[in-house]
Amino acid sequence: MSIFNRLGRALHIIREATGFIVPVHKITGEVSPVGLTVYRDAYLKDPAIAAAVDYLAEQAVGVGHFITSQNPKAKALVEEFNIKVGMDQQLMQNAKECVYGGNSFVEKIRDDNRKLVNLKLLPLTSIRRIRRDPISGRVLWYEQRIGGQTATLGTDELVHFKYNAQDGEAFGSPVIRSLLETYQVDDRYTRESFLKIKARMEAIMPKIFTRYASPKRVWVFPGVSDEKRNEYKAAIEQSPEDEDLAFNPADKDSFDIKNLEIDPRARFEGFINYIESQYIAGMQTPVVKLYTAPGFTEASATVAKEISERKIDFLRRFLKRVVEQEIYSDLLKNNDFDPVADRVTFNWGLEKPEVTLMDVITIAKTSAETGVEIMTKEETRAMLRKFGFELAEEKEPDEASQPNQEGTEKAQP
Repeated sequence: MSIFNRLGRALHIIREATGFIVPVHKITGEVSPVGLTVYRDAYLKDPAIAAAVDYLAEQAVGVGHFITSQNPKAKALVEEFNIKVGMDQQLMQNAKECVYGGNSFVEKIRDDNRKLVNLKLLPLTSIRRIRRDPISGRVLWYEQRIGGQTATLGTDELVHFKYNAQDGEAFGSPVIRSLLETYQVDDRYTRESFLKIKARMEAIMPKIFTRYASPKRVWVFPGVSDEKRNEYKAAIEQSPEDEDLAFNPADKDSFDIKNLEIDPRARFEGFINYIESQYIAGMQTPVVKLYTAPGFTEASATVAKEISERKIDFLRRFLKRVVEQEIYSDLLKNNDFDPVADRVTFNWGLEKPEVTLMDVITIAKTSAETGVEIMTKEETRAMLRKFGFELAEEKEPDEASQPNQEGTEKAQP
């Protein structure tokens, strides 16, 4: 049976089962609209994109994390697992791949009893296709290709960090996607990606610099013989570039020197600034501008940081949900814990020690006995109020002394 007959039969079976025909690419699996290799190369080879990606990922994950749970045994289990898999390093790479590639894939390593025992970060570019159910959209399997070998991975074997997915796509969408997408303006013209436009500009700039930075001279010897012209040419070519050439042509010979100069009408500043501004907008990280823009004020830096913080907060929430639902939940189930009753919560930042009433009393007593003011009187009273003590607000010294001053003033003749 030919491939066309087999394909037709498959479409017929699907149409009878579902009542409609799905696109062929969804039968064989969906691919990323922009190749994951393209995303990876953009991050590795473009300094501006690398700076934006590293900033967002490091700001999101660099604050550290800790976990909390009402069940000490469940908490201990997850803490031990985090140390074993190197969760800090895992999340940093997950964050970078999500920002520049929109996806990150982690394989679940299980023992003979199917218990989750480790995590393995997979090469981003190794996942080529995702097969989904044509009706529900549920993922059925992932196709991985490494070194010419193809394998399929089930959903229970893989954690898919699918970041910012658009239009129901199987793959996520990275922050830098708009810089790598082409745009069809009309039937005759398709605009190249901004990454390629910028790369072309960078390729042209050295040529312009080489050609016009140092003067290019044309030596003109009208009326001289070919033999004499070749003699002059050899003398000119052998002279160092930073030295002048002196020679004495025959009386009847004359020469002229003409410089090649760039057309003063060729101004590229506006075009370059436009491409740069679009590039900064595409990276969605104005903080990168701080590295290159002279005169970037403190107020501008504050606004740029606030814009980036919204995206950083979203990235943190996204990573937190995937870790809790796809990793911790599985780990708890495998070890006879209830993921709901024994829930383990992933938190960003550094864990704050729990302060008890006895801690406050001990610190206040130590301060009084040693004379070292560990906590001020106002701080101690504020802490006691948090524990439920109804303490009256102390009056300011000026307010306490004001009636006496008034009484004194009235008593004066």
